[in-house]
Amino acid sequence: MSTALITRDDAALSIAFTETAVALKNEALQKAALIGQVSNADEQAAAVEAQQAIAQTLTQVEKARKACKEPVIEFGRAIDDAARAFVGDVKEEQLRLMRLVGDFQQLQQAKAAAAERARKLEEERIEREKQEAILKAAREAAERQRVLDEAVAAARRAEQDRQRAADAAAAAARQAEMDAKNMERRKELEAKRKELEAQAKRDRIEAERRRIELEEAQAKAVAQSHAEFDAIAEKADQQSKDLPPITFTPARAEGQRVTNDWEIIVSDIHLLYRHHPNCVALEPRLTEIKNILKSGGKVQGVIAKPVVKAGVTPGRARPAIEV
Repeated sequence: MSTALITRDDAALSIAFTETAVALKNEALQKAALIGQVSNADEQAAAVEAQQAIAQTLTQVEKARKACKEPVIEFGRAIDDAARAFVGDVKEEQLRLMRLVGDFQQLQQAKAAAAERARKLEEERIEREKQEAILKAAREAAERQRVLDEAVAAARRAEQDRQRAADAAAAAARQAEMDAKNMERRKELEAKRKELEAQAKRDRIEAERRRIELEEAQAKAVAQSHAEFDAIAEKADQQSKDLPPITFTPARAEGQRVTNDWEIIVSDIHLLYRHHPNCVALEPRLTEIKNILKSGGKVQGVIAKPVVKAGVTPGRARPAIEV
């Protein structure tokens, strides 16, 4: 195949420039060689003419290069399209198998996480029972001490009453004062009793919530599918919703403001997204993905291929050289 300036030998995989091309090149070089300096308008005109000859030569050679190369490029594109079509169903199977293996691995990871969660909850339960036993013993000791103190105080009051029996008026006044104090003490004890009852109720609700959470973690650890895994989570969520709300009225100092809030720790972002997608925002970070690909790594969940992007700045069209 040949153009006005280039001859291509496909069998020999070689190219050669024609005599026309060589003459065009030599003419441009000769004009340029005559320019030794530019010090006046005539010399400038000659230099510009030489520049134009060189520019025309470069333009014609570039056009010839593109025309000579275009069939080869088209053949290369045809090869790429044929290869892409040939392996299309193979790649589909590759992606399908990757998804199956990925789903299995995700389930195994979720089961392992649930088993670890169950183990930690069991350890927490054992430690909590130990602490509750220690606290119970301390409370019983404090109660015994309180009863003893009250008995001693009652004995002292009786002794004081006998000692003040001689002065009826003074004894009556002191007795009235003591009755008032006892009334205040009874009020305090009643308030304390109500507080302990409320705390016991909260403890029962919290214990039930922990029981539900432990059973959920144990069931997830032996789940055999995503559907079973999700059903376990939904059941536990409904059981937690059915529990009565925990109420607590803290003592407040003057001028103090107390508000209720939630402390949230996301333990399984994938489970949260499956059940409450409106609570999770997902978006790919393209810069991070490209950094991994540039370093030779593979990114799961994306299909990437290297591409080359180029732009051009069009120049002014020049007339073709007649040969």
